[in-house]
Amino acid sequence: MKGAGYIAFVLSLLLGGYAHAQERQIRVLVRDSTTGQPMPGVVIWADKALGQTDRAGSFLARISVQTPELRITSVGYNTRIYALKQLGDTLDVQLQPGFTHLQEVKITKKKYRNKGNPAVQLIRQVIENKPLNRNLVYGYYKEHEKVRIGLVNSRERLLKHPVVRLFPALQQNFDSVRVEGRVFLPLYVQELLNEYATEGKKSVSGDSSIQTASGRPAPGNPASGSPAPGSPAPGHLKKKVLEERTVSLDENLFDREGIKMYIAHAYQPFDIYDNNMMVITNQFVSPISDLAPAFYMYDITDTVKINGSRLVKLLFTPRNSTDFLFWGDMKVDLDTYAVTEINLRIGKGINLNWARNLEITQHFSRNPEGRYSLSVSNVAMEFSILAKSRESVLTERLVTYYDYRREPPAEPETAPAAPVRKGASEPIGAPSEYDEKIYSMLDSLKDTRRFKTLTGLIGLAAYGYFNTGPYVETGPVSTFVGRNQLEGFRLRLGGRTLPAFSNRIFLEGFGAYGFDDQRWKYNAAVTWSFTGKNKYVFPMKNITAAYRSDIEIPGNNLRYTFDHSFLLSIPRGEVNKWVYYKRFTLRYVQEFENRLSYRLGLEHTVQNPAGTLFYRREGTDSYIRDFTTAEIKGEFRYAPKERFYQGKTDRSSLTSQYPVFTLRGSWGFSGLYGSTWDYRKLSLNIDKRFLLSPLGYLEANFEAGGTFGKNLPFPLLDIMRANQSYTFQQWSYNMMNFMEFVADRFTSLKLEHNFNGALLNKIPLISRLKFREYATFKILYGSLQAQNRPGHNVFVFPLDAQGNPAMFALGRKPYMEGSLGVGNILKLFRVDVVKRFTYRDHPGISGLGIRVRADMDF
Repeated sequence: MKGAGYIAFVLSLLLGGYAHAQERQIRVLVRDSTTGQPMPGVVIWADKALGQTDRAGSFLARISVQTPELRITSVGYNTRIYALKQLGDTLDVQLQPGFTHLQEVKITKKKYRNKGNPAVQLIRQVIENKPLNRNLVYGYYKEHEKVRIGLVNSRERLLKHPVVRLFPALQQNFDSVRVEGRVFLPLYVQELLNEYATEGKKSVSGDSSIQTASGRPAPGNPASGSPAPGSPAPGHLKKKVLEERTVSLDENLFDREGIKMYIAHAYQPFDIYDNNMMVITNQFVSPISDLAPAFYMYDITDTVKINGSRLVKLLFTPRNSTDFLFWGDMKVDLDTYAVTEINLRIGKGINLNWARNLEITQHFSRNPEGRYSLSVSNVAMEFSILAKSRESVLTERLVTYYDYRREPPAEPETAPAAPVRKGASEPIGAPSEYDEKIYSMLDSLKDTRRFKTLTGLIGLAAYGYFNTGPYVETGPVSTFVGRNQLEGFRLRLGGRTLPAFSNRIFLEGFGAYGFDDQRWKYNAAVTWSFTGKNKYVFPMKNITAAYRSDIEIPGNNLRYTFDHSFLLSIPRGEVNKWVYYKRFTLRYVQEFENRLSYRLGLEHTVQNPAGTLFYRREGTDSYIRDFTTAEIKGEFRYAPKERFYQGKTDRSSLTSQYPVFTLRGSWGFSGLYGSTWDYRKLSLNIDKRFLLSPLGYLEANFEAGGTFGKNLPFPLLDIMRANQSYTFQQWSYNMMNFMEFVADRFTSLKLEHNFNGALLNKIPLISRLKFREYATFKILYGSLQAQNRPGHNVFVFPLDAQGNPAMFALGRKPYMEGSLGVGNILKLFRVDVVKRFTYRDHPGISGLGIRVRADMDF
C-alpha cells in the first residue's frame, strides 16, 4: 500500500505538472481608450467567463493553451478579440466606447403575463431587497468626473463644418472610433476630482440620513424603520471639489461656475434603486421601481458564474413605448439580489425633444460586506436639432467612484479651502494622451480673434447684448425699438460694463425717447460687489444704487420678457393707463451657501398719472400730479438645493422639485422727502414642482399677502398681476385687464400641469407629432377693507373711455380662469385656449382667448 501510495503521489505530481504546463497566465490591463482610466468590472472570456477586472482594471487570466482566442467585453464598449498564440504575458487593452442606435425590441410571445413569470419573480426579489442593497455602508468616498461635449458627424461633413473651417486645428481632434461610421469632435472638456464625507458624528450606529454614491439622500430600511447595517450617522455627505481642470473659455461670456452648475443640473444625480430617476430634466420610472412590473416587461436571457457569484442577465422593455421608460438589461446577483451592472437606453417613441440617443451604463463592485457599491457610471447623450440631420451634439459624463470608507479620514490641517484649479497641461489622475491633446488644442484656440468673434455672436443670440469694446456691452437688442399707446414709437439704447472693466464696480444704464409724448427716459445704476466677483455670481453680496425715470403700467409684471420689449408692442385691447415715475433705489443683497438670501432696500418714488389714468381724491375737483412714496423694503428667500445657469452678467434659476419660499415686506412712511403715506405690505410666495411620472409634472404657486393702513389710495394697494399681451404668462392672469382688480388682502393658487405627451402620444398618427398637453387653473380670492373703498376719502377708481368703472374690488366670488394647451409644436411653440370663468360682466373684457408662447425644453 505504501508503494501504491508513493506511485499515486508521483503520478499526481506528473499529471499536475502536465496540466499546469497546458495553461498560460496572462495579466490583462483594461483602460478606456478616450479617458485612459482603468475599467473595473470588465468581463474576460475564453471558452467561458473567467472573471472581471478589479478597480485598477487588472485581471490575471489562467487560460488553456488550446483556447484559440481571448475576448474582452463590457456593456457600452466594443468587444476586443485576441488570438491567444499572438499574446505575451501582459495584455494592455484600450476599450473603445460604442455608442449605438437602439432599435425597438418587440416581444413576439402570444401574451405576456406577470403571473408565473420567473423574470417577474426575480425582479420582485430585487425590489424587496432594495433597502439592503443601497449604498449605505460608507461615509466617505471619492469620484473622478469627466465631461465632454462636442459634435458628431461623418469625417467628410465635419471637415466642411463652419467651426472646423474657422479653426482648422480642430481636425487633429477627431475621434474616429467614438461612434460607428462617424467621428466625434470635442469642443468642451471638464474634469473634477471630488470628495464626499459625512458631516457630524462618525459612529457606525444610529440614524442613517446620509447620501448614496449617486448623491441622493439614502433612507434606511423602511420595513424595519432602522438604518441598513454598517451605515454611518448622523449627517449628510458633503461634496468638496479637490481638483478642477477645464478649458477656460471667454470669461465675459461663459462663467466657469455657471457651466459646472448647468452640467450638474443636466446630469442630475440618480439612484437606480429609487422609484423614479431624473434624466435630462425629465422623470423616468426606474426598471426596479416598486411599481416597475406594471410598466415593464422582463425576460431572463442568460445565467453566468463569475468569481463564484451566480449572475442572471435580465432584459426589460416598456409595456408602452411612448411612456418615459427605459429599454435595456441588467445583471443580478442571485445571492444578494443586487444589481451588479445595468445598461439603460431610451426608445424612439418617447416624447423627448432633441435627444437622439441616450445610454446609461453603471457597474457595481462587491464591497467587504458582500454587497455592491457603485464603481463606474457613464451617461452619454446625443442631441440633434433636426431628427433626420446627420450632425448631432454628443455629451458624455464618466464618473469613477473609489476609496470607499466607513468613516471619513482625519482631514489634514493643510487641506485647501478652494479646489486646486489646474491648467490645460496638468492632468488629474492618470494622464490620457487623447485628453491632453484636446485640452492643449482648445486652450490655444480661445485667444484667437476668430474665436472671440464667434463667442460674441453667441452672446448676442443668448443674452441680447453685443460687445462694443473690451469693457462695455450694448443691449438688450429687443428693447432698441418699441411702440406703445403713450409714447408711440420708442427708441432705446442701453449698455453695461463687463467684469473685465472691474470685479468690484458694475455700471449700467440706458436712454430712451418717445416720439409721441416727446419725453426722454433714462436709467443709471452702480453696483459694488463685496465678493470681488461678478455681481450675479453665487453667493451674491453687493449693494446697488440706481435712479430711473421711465413709464410703467401699474400691476404689469410680465416674466420672460425685457421691460418695454418689442414683444409687448402689440397689446390686447386698450392699454391707456400709465404712470411716469422717477425712482431712486438703494438695495443690499446677500446670499448664503445654504440658498438662504435676503434683500434690504430703500425706495423713493415720485409718479405722475398719464394716458387716461388720473389721481383725484373723492369730493374734490383737484387732480394730484405728484404722488410720492418712501419705503423700506425687505425680502427673505429660501430655495433649497437651487442651481443656476450663470451667464456673464446675468443668471437664471434652474427649476427643480424643491420648493422656493419668498417672504416680502415693505414699510411706507410719511415725512421723508415729500412722502405723505403710512402703510405696511406683507406677502408670502411658495413655488413647487411636483413630479408625477409617468404623467409629467405639476407646477404650483401659492401666494398670500396684504396691505395694512387706513384710507389708502389705490396705487398703494395690491393691484393684481394681469396680462394684456397675446403671450401666455404662467403666473399672471391672462384674461384679466391691467388694473382691473385691486385688494388689500388676497390669496391665490396657480396650477399648471404638463402631461409631457402622456395622453396625445397614445393616439395613432398624432403621436408622431410629439405634442404635449397642458392644463392650467388659477383662482384668486381677495377683499378690500371698507376704509380703503370709495366713499372713505380715497382716490376715485379709474374709469374707462365711456366713464364706466374700470377698476373693481374683489368680492366674495373669486376670480377664476383656466386653459387647455398644446405645446411642443415644432419643438418650440405652445398655444393655449384660455377661458375666464367669473366676473365676465365687466366692461372691455373677453371670456375666451388664444395665447401663444415660445419655449425650449427637453
